[in-house]
Amino acid sequence: MADHDPALGTTLEAHGLTEAPQLGEVLQVEPGWEALTSWLLAPWLNARLVTSQQLAVLPEALATDWRLIDKTPPAASASGQRLASLVKGAGALGEWLASIHYTQTTAEAEAQVAHLAPGESVVSQEGVWLGRGWLQQQANGEGIDGLLLTRRRYAELTAQREREEEALALAEEQCDVASEAIETLEQEREQQAEQERAHAASLQQLAVKERSLAQRLEHLESRATELDEELAQLQEDEAELALTLDEQRARWHLAMEQLESAAQARETNAEQRNRQREARDQLTQQHAPLKAQQQALALERERLSAERDSLRSQQARSSDVEERLSRIAELEEAREMLVEPDELAGKNSKNCFISVSSRKGA
Repeated sequence: MADHDPALGTTLEAHGLTEAPQLGEVLQVEPGWEALTSWLLAPWLNARLVTSQQLAVLPEALATDWRLIDKTPPAASASGQRLASLVKGAGALGEWLASIHYTQTTAEAEAQVAHLAPGESVVSQEGVWLGRGWLQQQANGEGIDGLLLTRRRYAELTAQREREEEALALAEEQCDVASEAIETLEQEREQQAEQERAHAASLQQLAVKERSLAQRLEHLESRATELDEELAQLQEDEAELALTLDEQRARWHLAMEQLESAAQARETNAEQRNRQREARDQLTQQHAPLKAQQQALALERERLSAERDSLRSQQARSSDVEERLSRIAELEEAREMLVEPDELAGKNSKNCFISVSSRKGA
């Protein structure tokens, strides 16, 4: 609310009341009673609210339209439906408002007129103001531009704006949350895409490995076929080697029998040589007197020479047996894992035979 009188503005400034609020700026009215209150307080809506001290020191000669109200409200004492209970912030005018009863309808107001105390009045929400012996009715459109209604609408719009601003702030917060959620989803989508690419690369690597394993399996199957053929060949060779081994074993037994016979013959020859040596010693001692015996011994020597030749022939045959035994040893080494238990005894007999042959040659 602006003051349109320049002189009034100058006066207010001169007395330090420029910041004093107007009644219409601070008045608070229950919803629905704004129009009626504006009509009743129309002359006072531009009045300034001041303290009782300011009101006491002001000069008496003031401008005609100068209106001041002590902003200190009176003590509430009256009971009933008083207009003061509907209006807050009226200051000292609250005492006057307390003298005004209010009703909803004009009929109710007319019924209360007879019960009014001196100086009291009653007003209906319909705009009829009654007192003892007087009546005043609010005309259509009367009031100062609906100031209180405008203030109420402004307050409602302000509250609505605050609610909408809160809703907007909440919506912005929700938008921020949604943006964060979208960003998170985008990151998850990128991670999922990365995982899908990694999965595709893994599948490709698995496909390469599968092809490699298939080729390796094919190679192994081919190698297994070759090994089966080689095994069959080895089995055939083993069978042939077993037959050859049986033949060599028979020959070996025969050679062992011959070796045993040769050993027995050698022992017999050794005994004969010992007897001949003893006889020669005796003949040497008896050479002079036993010349006849010398001739007999000469014959015996020739006979022994013949036997020696026979023994040498046998020694030559023993050399052939040694070669055959060497051949048998080579065949036994070729058997590898087919060594039979009786070969250990054969080897011992062979060593014995070689030892006997060496002593016989000596």
